[in-house]
Amino acid sequence: MMNGANPVLTIPSAKKVGDELLTASFEQHTEKKYLVMQKDHAFVAVAFDGWSNLKREKMINVVASSPNMGVVHIKTIAVGFDSQTGKYIARLMIREISELEDVIGPGKVASCTTDSAGNMEKAWEILEKRGIFCNGCAAHTSNLLLQDVAKLDEV
Repeated sequence: MMNGANPVLTIPSAKKVGDELLTASFEQHTEKKYLVMQKDHAFVAVAFDGWSNLKREKMINVVASSPNMGVVHIKTIAVGFDSQTGKYIARLMIREISELEDVIGPGKVASCTTDSAGNMEKAWEILEKRGIFCNGCAAHTSNLLLQDVAKLDEV
């Protein structure tokens, strides 16, 4: 189909896309990410967002942001089917924050944003003892509120 649209264009094979091109793109993205993060930032905020893939395995996206950096996707963690207790989440968050501070400098992570699930709130208690301010996502809270309002019977 693409050859009919533009016979001069050579489409790479699926193998080339999945191996060589994907690897090159990933390496280029990773290099840019670390160059952006290594600039001097007074502070950085980190957000952890949980979701499930098509196999219902739990995943967590980690993103960092600061006024001079914008938003940078750090990584996606495959949690799988592990029980996500507050302690488990706190250990995971502490590990990721430590790895980030190895790049940007110690003590530069000032806050941590998550959804407002019970296990996340338990993790906040542990992180706040380490001097990291934690908070829930306002958009997530608004979404939950609107879902509850939609369930109300009409008056």
